[in-house]
Amino acid sequence: MSCVRDEGLWQYELSGRDVQNVNHSVIQIIESKTDSAVGYVVHPPYRWGAMMPVTSYEIKPGLSWASITPTVIRYLQSMGEEYPTEDGKDKDFEAFGFWLGSEHPVYEVIPDKLPRVRAPYAWYLRVPDLPLFIRHIAAELEARLNASPMIGHSGELKLTFYESGLRFVIEAG
Repeated sequence: MSCVRDEGLWQYELSGRDVQNVNHSVIQIIESKTDSAVGYVVHPPYRWGAMMPVTSYEIKPGLSWASITPTVIRYLQSMGEEYPTEDGKDKDFEAFGFWLGSEHPVYEVIPDKLPRVRAPYAWYLRVPDLPLFIRHIAAELEARLNASPMIGHSGELKLTFYESGLRFVIEAG
């Protein structure tokens, strides 16, 4: 899947969000000893509780993840100790986290240095026409409902997407 982004959207994504926006990110360029850019790391401007998460981390092709990642870890340690928590409560820094999906080179080069490993729990998908998509999968949704303990259920289900949403009305399954 892909999303076409124009220059204005890229400007917003990279530097347009207010620092109080939950999706605001700090983007740091990773430089070599000769000051050339070799990659980047992205994280929020605060800790999530006692943990400093990384939401994106990439390096140039052909470079060693094993040689660059220790520097990134030292940076995360430093930022984790310096940054406040998202709720402003004073909590000691305990861990960093790479939230980069289930497959990423960093997991292969430092498996013994990761504080904890969590299995992925969600997917992020963009669907251009949600009502059309729901109609497309309606038969499967109905089959799953009928195979569940809620067989024959009647009721309403609302899914919200910040500024929009979907409302399902279910009658007798």
